[in-house]
Amino acid sequence: MHRQASRMLQPVHHSPAVPAASTSRGVAVRSNADSALRPHAVTNAAADASVILMCGMPCYGEHAPPGISNVLSAPERFVIEADYRRHRGYLNNPEYLFNLDAGKVPAHAAYRVLCTQFQRPGSFAIRQAEQGAFMLVHRSQRTPQLLRTALEHSDRGWHLHVADTANSGWNGVRGRHFETLDALKGALPPGMHEVAGASLHDLETTHL
Repeated sequence: MHRQASRMLQPVHHSPAVPAASTSRGVAVRSNADSALRPHAVTNAAADASVILMCGMPCYGEHAPPGISNVLSAPERFVIEADYRRHRGYLNNPEYLFNLDAGKVPAHAAYRVLCTQFQRPGSFAIRQAEQGAFMLVHRSQRTPQLLRTALEHSDRGWHLHVADTANSGWNGVRGRHFETLDALKGALPPGMHEVAGASLHDLETTHL
């Protein structure tokens, strides 16, 4: 199976004998089955490592979940909006490839995780926001909306800015500081579960 990178959109022809190569956290892995809701890359297509080919996935524009734009960092939002303006509906079509500069791939990978891994109410992740800030992103128990809550890191530890209108389930973190992210996560309302592939961990923030 040979595909050649170009600046034009190209139809994808999967051979049943050759499983598609899909990306997981930036690493190409093999999958035994295609899925419309799985990002794909073509490992034998481009000799130029600065250009990555990805298949469309139906989660952009009109297919985006409610609130998705609010839980992206500013750089991620810029990439997604710019590429949607450029490719429009093709980004939602798994039968087409589109070219990405390698530097844009993390934004699309994070976006696709946010679109597909927060279906279950109570799903959450700790993410970077703008200008070095952090946020807790979670799927509300009451609505399908993805919500963001400001998260502050200081010498006192991690502090989640819980809204006054939040229900009593958030009392475990309301007004408190935590030495580690794991401690903060353990105090979140019962039933919340972390989407690990989209979430920061203490090891990744030790430079603070």
